[in-house]
Amino acid sequence: MVTVMAYLGRYGWNTVPVDGRVPDEDVYELIDASYADIVGRLPKAKRPS
Repeated sequence: MVTVMAYLGRYGWNTVPVDGRVPDEDVYELIDASYADIVGRLPKAKRPS
């Protein structure tokens, strides 16, 4: 269950409960995808090697 983040803007922010409703593996996949998206937007000189 992923919902829109309240009070922080509607685009790009989500709430993911970590109380067991979403399997840990799914949470890890969401974190990895978010990290990859942000790193992909960095200039090449600032990306981790």
